[in-house]
Amino acid sequence: MHAGLKPLFADIESETFGLDADDVNERIDRDTRAIVVMHYAGQVARDTRALGEIADDRGLLLIEDCAESMGAIRDGTMAGNFGDIAFLSFCQNKIITTGEGGAVLTRDEEIYNKVRVLRSHGRSDPEGRYFMGGGIYTYTEAGYNMRMPSMLAALGISQLSRMHELIESRRDAASRYLERFRGVEGMTVPEVRDDPYHVFQMYSVLFEDAAARTRVKQHLDSLNIPSKVNFLPVHMEKYYVDSLGEDLPHLEVTEDVSGRILSLPFYPGITDGEIDLVAEGVREVL
Repeated sequence: MHAGLKPLFADIESETFGLDADDVNERIDRDTRAIVVMHYAGQVARDTRALGEIADDRGLLLIEDCAESMGAIRDGTMAGNFGDIAFLSFCQNKIITTGEGGAVLTRDEEIYNKVRVLRSHGRSDPEGRYFMGGGIYTYTEAGYNMRMPSMLAALGISQLSRMHELIESRRDAASRYLERFRGVEGMTVPEVRDDPYHVFQMYSVLFEDAAARTRVKQHLDSLNIPSKVNFLPVHMEKYYVDSLGEDLPHLEVTEDVSGRILSLPFYPGITDGEIDLVAEGVREVL
């Protein structure tokens, strides 16, 4: 929207909650410029490779939103390596954190150079010497102030060496949740496999219907156990409703999943006792 483009929303598939390639293929029109696929909650979207083929066939960019999936793998390929450009987030609840901030990944030198200009007020400074004095600099774009402070970058670099450790801690916690929920009817929980390699930025479960999700959430609230709906359908957010109005589609799978999904307490180092409390609270309802 900031770039003057209009989003064209498509439905998701119900396995990994990523874009459904068939639905995307049907909705693309002659004005489409790119496909943006989000890797939800720590897993690479199932149809990512198919979306890349559609993008190639139609001359479009494939953009990966990897904010929640740093380190995730599908079919031997890590998130961020399928498309033309990818975004990572280092927010406080992500796989590694710098408090705030993120990164852009690309193999395309033209995109890389443009991102470097945009992140620093639109200033052309390819050698990054603006703050070192000397030289004459020009402003070639209407850019932003998105430079990451050096101290935060150093924190992020230090966490890179711990990324595998942090991911395995999350996967271990997911395995412990899985053990507690085996045999519980009325809910679907994520599996822990080697490939697809899920990094579990969140632990989201899917209930049989919206009423069950509501009952579980209300019961957990009564026990002072936090849970969260991640997420409301983006095409139903107030900003897009106000901006696009009647142009918004009905996305059946997206709206169904959003009504049944719930994220449970989850972080590296969560204890067995904490997992037991959450699992017991859920089982008391189902």
